[in-house]
Amino acid sequence: MAVLTYLERGGEAVDDVSLQALAFVSMLTDAAPLEAVIACVDSSQALSGAAGAHGVRTLHVFQDDLVSVSAPLAVARAVVAAREDIGATVIVGPGTESGN
Repeated sequence: MAVLTYLERGGEAVDDVSLQALAFVSMLTDAAPLEAVIACVDSSQALSGAAGAHGVRTLHVFQDDLVSVSAPLAVARAVVAAREDIGATVIVGPGTESGN
């Protein structure tokens, strides 16, 4: 089962609720390497090191200036594109207003 996790940033880090989503997916997949997607203004904000420290093998980065404002449709398209790239059958995201 391929699972994709949508991550949100909390300032200069992956937010706590996204880390909880990663922990859930890790249990769901028996600690298999994880795939995740994150949206940011530029790739230097992608936080790949932080995601990797929590089991993410591949971090798909959606980079767009729209991310500095609320852009749910753009983020949704990025999540769908990443899902198609890896063939994910499950998408998990943080349980927040913007992550739902």
